Amino acid sequence: MGTSVITVAFILGISIHPGTDGDQDRPGRKPPKSPGKRVDTIAELTFKVDPGIRAEQASVPMARVDPKTGKVTLWYNLGPKKYLVTSDDGLTFSGVEVLSMNPRSNPEKKRPAGKVQFPDGTFVRYRLDQKGSLEGSTSRNGRFFRRDSSIGYSGNPGDNGKTGVWDIYYSKKAGGVVLFYIGDMQRGGVNNVRRAFSRDGKTFNFEDDNVFADKSAGGNATFVDPKSIELPDGTRRMFTMWQGAPPHPGHRAVGEIYSFLSKDGKTYEREPGIRLRCADFSEFSVWSLNDPYVVRLLDGRYRMYICALVTDPKTNKERPVIVSATTPKG
Repeated sequence: MGTSVITVAFILGISIHPGTDGDQDRPGRKPPKSPGKRVDTIAELTFKVDPGIRAEQASVPMARVDPKTGKVTLWYNLGPKKYLVTSDDGLTFSGVEVLSMNPRSNPEKKRPAGKVQFPDGTFVRYRLDQKGSLEGSTSRNGRFFRRDSSIGYSGNPGDNGKTGVWDIYYSKKAGGVVLFYIGDMQRGGVNNVRRAFSRDGKTFNFEDDNVFADKSAGGNATFVDPKSIELPDGTRRMFTMWQGAPPHPGHRAVGEIYSFLSKDGKTYEREPGIRLRCADFSEFSVWSLNDPYVVRLLDGRYRMYICALVTDPKTNKERPVIVSATTPKG
């Protein structure tokens, strides 16, 4: 991957995988083979690309569907700045708002990352930094939060103080709060997803450094960018990205989306096939896919919002955008 693409990824917060041992474009070097093939037999696992672009110059999507109206709120980043847009159909968004960095400003519009509701109705907003340190703030109404110093997790020694994309939720089946995160996220690192668990939502203990059975795969052949969704039957589906090698616009497109299913809220098994890949797009050239975020629509379909690195036909330069893909009605 050229330096310009790495620089863009760093500035915009795109999860370009750091790799294991240098530039995969060197002569004689071949990226790992894809671990799966496209499977189009299960409706809720068959994502078809939606026409157009959801948001321009955007990365790290997160979405919420209003349970009454079906209106979709989409959050995304552009470097350190955070934005919010809304849509009636989840495809055409408008009303771009730049969100304030003040934690007490417009709490109902704040990106709900790490926000977990407990059975007693209280909330905790968790935050995991890039060194693997977890902190939390509590709330009775889910709007205004206060820092709680009793909440914490300092990571696992094998993380080497380098962590990445994370997911956290309360699981009734597991009986507590489950935390997933990329650990040892550095060049030469294992770069895979780990798990920690807390019964009370405050004290977390490390449990597993091989969640997706890919610890020995090599840092650019692991399943990363974990984000999960609870299904109607109480099971949980985790979506991840598998990269294989850095993108090389004009030569190599990378990034395949996979899913894993959990019946106990903690352990996951990979489902057959690939959920989405760059080759599924025909409207424009897509060179990488990162940070998948899936929501369930009111009609029962699932929609994936995802960051894509695409070529601008006017300038012939790459830019990050949010695109989407949706499952058919089951």
